[in-house]
Amino acid sequence: MGASDKPLGIYSTSGMALDIIEVIDHVGWTAEREINLVGISMGGMITQEIAIRIPERLQTLTLICTSARVQNTTGFLETVTERMGWLIPKSMERTIIDTSLKLFTPEWLVAPDDEILPEPGVTPKCGPPPPEAGPTYRLFDSNFQRFQAQELTKKRNPEVFSSTMLMCQLAAAAMHNKSDEQLRQIAEAVGSERITVMHGKRDNMITFPNG
Repeated sequence: MGASDKPLGIYSTSGMALDIIEVIDHVGWTAEREINLVGISMGGMITQEIAIRIPERLQTLTLICTSARVQNTTGFLETVTERMGWLIPKSMERTIIDTSLKLFTPEWLVAPDDEILPEPGVTPKCGPPPPEAGPTYRLFDSNFQRFQAQELTKKRNPEVFSSTMLMCQLAAAAMHNKSDEQLRQIAEAVGSERITVMHGKRDNMITFPNG
C-alpha cells in the first residue's frame, strides 16, 4: 500500500474518489446495492464524494471519525499555538508521540498489546517473521509500541512516505467541504436507513463537534 506514483500537485478528496470508482469499476462491482463502503477520517471524506457520485451502487455507507467540513472549534490563541506547532521541526520520536495522542486515548496507548497475531502456514499470505524475531510473531508491551513500530516502518520507507506528500494530503482534507444540502442528497439517494455515522468524543484529530 502506498507504493503507487504520487506526483506533486493539488490533490482533492473528489479526485481520490474518482480514482476509487475507477478501481471498483475495473473489478466489476457495478450492480445496484452491491458495495458496503466504510470510510475512516480522511477516508470518510473520500467516501462522501463516492456516495454523491454512485449512490445507487451502495448497499451500506459507514462514516467513522470523519467530517463534512472541518471547522475551527477552539479559541484563537489555542488555534495559533497548534498551527505554530506544525511548523516547528520535531524529531521522529516526538512526531509519533504527538500523533498517537491525537488518534488514541492515553489509557489505550499504555494498555497491553492485544493484537491477534498472524501465524505462518495458517493465516493466508502470512510469511515467516524476520529471523531475529524468532519462529513466531510476538506481541509488543503496549499498544503505543505497536503504533510506534508501524509509524517507523512507514516513515523510513521513501516509496510510501514523504513530508511533502503528507502536506498535500492534509491540504486535500482541509479543502473538503460538503454542504448540508449535499449531505441531504446523499441520505436520500443512498437511503438514510443504510447509513451509519460514528465518532469518538475524545478524537483529537477530527474533534467531536466536527463529526
